[in-house]
Amino acid sequence: MSARALVRGSASATAALLLASCLEFQDPNLPQPSGALLQVNVHFLGNGSASLDATLRPGLAPALEFRTVPDDSLRVDGQPVAPTAVHHDQSRNYSVTLPLPSEVGPVTVQAPFVSGIPDRPPALQWFGIRRLDPDTVVVPPGGDLHLHVDASAGPGVPPPAGRQWFLQIFFGSHMFQLGADGAPPPDLHIPVEFLPPDSVGAFQASLLVLYSGQLQAPAGDYLVNAQFDQHVFWTVVHAPKGGP
Repeated sequence: MSARALVRGSASATAALLLASCLEFQDPNLPQPSGALLQVNVHFLGNGSASLDATLRPGLAPALEFRTVPDDSLRVDGQPVAPTAVHHDQSRNYSVTLPLPSEVGPVTVQAPFVSGIPDRPPALQWFGIRRLDPDTVVVPPGGDLHLHVDASAGPGVPPPAGRQWFLQIFFGSHMFQLGADGAPPPDLHIPVEFLPPDSVGAFQASLLVLYSGQLQAPAGDYLVNAQFDQHVFWTVVHAPKGGP
């Protein structure tokens, strides 16, 4: 091999090393900056109270440090709720049971401020539904069952993006279920062919309502994901044949 070829090869290797030193490789396994997230789950308990479970994840600042939460109380119906646990990544868990201002609420939840994020999402405010029947409903012999609810208390903030309802009829080891997307209708009509026979004196009916929705800060760097559920129960009794 000639001296000229050796020089050319050496120069090419040197250039490749210099080029590699100028490139900046990013390790895909390194954590990336992230926004804050508050996950909220609200459960209406049917006894004039609601339970709330929440998790706050403040996320990573641009310097890849965990963001802090100077005042980490969650505001629920205007009252501070301290975290039940604080973790090494500054995430926090919350759990509280609180009385409702009325049968349908509302429950209002305000996320705490997070360091490095100038704004927080608007307050979450959701309403439940009201049962319009008494605890026990009587169905005439051979007749259909009608159960009544009022879901018009308020649209909520945010208006639920996902909304579903499921009505279940239980008798013995049998169950009948119907449901749909959206709010439940005010008259839940169950034809007689889907009811237990008149020989079954009493049975149970249950309505489950589910909401989901999201709020975000103006810059989109702080999100609230929320879910809601409520159970409404009835005892249904067959009227005796020949009765009033």
